[in-house]
Formats: sequence, structure tokens, C-alpha cells
Amino acid sequence: MVTRRRRPAEAERTIRNGRATQPPRSGAGRGAGRIRRFRERAEAVGAEVVIAAGPTQARGMIAGIIRETGAATVASAGDAKGYLTAALNAGLVRGPKAEDIAAAGAGVVLAHYGIAETGSLVHLDRSDADKNAWTLPPVCLAVLEAKTIAERLEDVLPALRRHLADAGGFGQASIVTGPSRTADVENVLQTGVHGPGRLIIVLIEGKAVRRR
Repeated sequence: MVTRRRRPAEAERTIRNGRATQPPRSGAGRGAGRIRRFRERAEAVGAEVVIAAGPTQARGMIAGIIRETGAATVASAGDAKGYLTAALNAGLVRGPKAEDIAAAGAGVVLAHYGIAETGSLVHLDRSDADKNAWTLPPVCLAVLEAKTIAERLEDVLPALRRHLADAGGFGQASIVTGPSRTADVENVLQTGVHGPGRLIIVLIEGKAVRRR
């Protein structure tokens, strides 16, 4: 159960029409503080966070990280393809088959929201292929626009409810906190057993790619 700790009117100003908006400017540095908290919490649970000034720098960072991983093929959620270079698009996994996506060396995805309180990412899933790009490749590169970082999960609940209630939609959402971790085997913590062993968040502080 989520306990509301903000006034409803303030939450509605933060999330409007299913999209995150700039937090109310009630104090200098409030947005910067939210970004800092998100980064600290995300790194505390094992995610890597890199900062990009805009889409061009983000594309270069993503291409460089994928080269560093040695991934021969890349899977991408549909709404993240604007952050792929032409070379990466040429090696993109084609088609929705889960086995093909799982065989990719990395997945590039776009988070719809970030949660500063926990360092979590929220994705409004639109297809199995989009969801699999988040969960099946061993390396997940998640693009996050700084303006979509909310303080708490309860702040994005109106958008989640609308997405899940959409009769013509996919009806699923994912909340990702750090890379995959499990202690199922002899109570020893391991990463990458049930999902990506490496989560890299490309945080864009400037103008981002226009969403579809």
C-alpha cells in the first residue's frame, strides 16, 4: 500500500495527461536535488548512471558503451530507436521473437519515469517485444529524461492507472530497480541470473528526442 505524503493538487501538477512535467518551481535547485537523489539511489542498488547534455551526446555514449561491451547485435524498445546511431540501427534485432531479443548483446530502452526516492525506472509497456528488450539481453541501457524524474512512485500513479486501464493498450508496466539480483542459490547474491546483469542509465539533462 502506498501512503500519500504530498497534497493531491501538487501531484497532479507533476503528472498531467499521462506525461511527466517539470516539478513546480517552489524553491531554487529543487529539480537538481531530485536528479541528485535519483542518481545516488540508483547507484546504491547497482545501476550505473552517465549524464548526457542532449540526444546527440546520448547517442554517442550509447554507441561507445555498446562497443565496450562487445555486443554484436542490439535489441531496442520501439520508443528508444531515436537514440540509436545509424550503425547501431543496422545491427538491430528485427522482429518480436523473444529468443532473438535474448540473443542480443544489449538492449536499449526508454524509461517513461524515474523515481528519486528509490532510484527506480518506470516503463509503460506497449508490447512483449518492448518489455523483452528491458529484461532479456545481459546489458540494459535505459535512457531517462531528467524532466520525467518524480520524487515518489505515488506521483506517477495517475499515469500508471491510465496506462493500465487503456482498453486498447498492452495493459502492463515495468518498475526496474537496479540490475537483476537473486539469492536463490545457497543465499549467495548473484546478478544477471533472471535479467540484465548490468543496468546503465543514460540521464539526459537537456532537450530530449520528441516522443511518439
